[in-house]
This record gives sequence, structure tokens and C-alpha cells, in this order.
Amino acid sequence: MKRRGVLLLNNSLVLQIKKILKNILELGEVLVQTFLDSFKDNKPILILFGNFSKEMKSRFDLEDFKIVEIEHPYNHSFICNRLAIDTFGKMKLLYSS
Repeated sequence: MKRRGVLLLNNSLVLQIKKILKNILELGEVLVQTFLDSFKDNKPILILFGNFSKEMKSRFDLEDFKIVEIEHPYNHSFICNRLAIDTFGKMKLLYSS
């Protein structure tokens, strides 16, 4: 059986650093781009939420990735969003193996 993996990255640290020290943010961008580059061969799907998706697309090279852009899950309409349901339903994250 094929294993499914989910990696959750949260940008809150990056955004806080941005407010404090621009130089650290630039180092963080290099780290994130290097991290993304290491996954290109695996052809992952990037699921980007809310305004974060716009920021990711403007700051990083994401041309080699399939991207799904969905509203942030804190929006109550997220649970009815057909794209969210279809995207996460395929992952079977709530099913036991």
C-alpha cells in the first residue's frame, strides 16, 4: 500500500521575524527555498491557505509544484468549500489504516 505523507509548514515564525530583523528573514527565505527545492523530484502538491498563498508565490520559485489555493481554515466557509473537501478527502487523513 502506498504511504501518504503530510508536512505542515506554518509561516508564523517567518512573519514575526520579518517584523524584527529583515536579515534573518532573508536567511529564512533561503532555507525555505532550499527545502522546497529538495522536494521537487517527488512532485508534491502544495496546499496554500489564504493570503499566505500570495506571499509564497511572490517570494519563492514554485513553478515545479502543483498548487492548490484554499481559503484559510479559520474561515467558517472552509468546511463547505468544495475544493477543500475534494483536496483533503483524497488524502484520507481521518481514516484509520
